[in-house]
Amino acid sequence: MREATDGNGADVILKMVGGDFPQKSLRCLNTLGCMVIFGGTSGDRGSLVPAELMKKNHSVVGFYLPNTMHRTIQSQRSASASRETTGKVVPNPPKEAAG
Repeated sequence: MREATDGNGADVILKMVGGDFPQKSLRCLNTLGCMVIFGGTSGDRGSLVPAELMKKNHSVVGFYLPNTMHRTIQSQRSASASRETTGKVVPNPPKEAAG
């Protein structure tokens, strides 16, 4: 990785496997790089040490597609129901107002 990036490392790593992923992947990141974790097929959760992230200002982001898809489907259903009853789309109220 370092050779392919002139010694800098990757700016972003998209990671979909578990195991010892954090340590190996973080070593490949450039300063201020970000690792996006969107799967864990091995079932192993791995571990991260916050102090290791801070040394090079790395960030780690988790992404779980089923949650995103569920929210999108719910929004589409709301918009469709709104259109059927009023003829126009009515935005969803904030959660605190809907309660």
